[in-house]
Amino acid sequence: MKRSKKVAKKRTRKAIAVQPAVIVTGPLPAPVAAVGPAVGQINADTGKVNEAPKKSDAPQTEAGKARSVGIQDYIKAGRPKPHDFEMVYGPRGIRMTWVQRAAAGVDAAHFQAALAECQAAKKMWAELHPVAAEPEKKTVGSEGEVRATAVARTV
Repeated sequence: MKRSKKVAKKRTRKAIAVQPAVIVTGPLPAPVAAVGPAVGQINADTGKVNEAPKKSDAPQTEAGKARSVGIQDYIKAGRPKPHDFEMVYGPRGIRMTWVQRAAAGVDAAHFQAALAECQAAKKMWAELHPVAAEPEKKTVGSEGEVRATAVARTV
């Protein structure tokens, strides 16, 4: 017969509550030593400061090397968002590699300057082309009255 979760929990709680407490007599066990020497502390045997283990800096594969270079360029460009890529390079800017973006005329080092120019141009265009309002549309309500609603058109 299958029991509900509540019944199963009650039975476990009772079983745990009935168990006698364990009393430790005598000295407590010694604390476990840390694995390896602590980084930044003086080694008692040699008298030198312990350093972190060396990590290999070079990626092992060609794909890893290319990924590393791409991430470095992304950081150099100021960690741009996808809409920033679209503003500078157009709709395909998100899918382009940094090599393709450099061939298009703006590399990672000059990305922020190009983005600032694009944002200034967009702001100037918006000032020159204000949002035009369409003529009011007349709608008929549920009881037959005519209501005028203004609809703004965005460019």
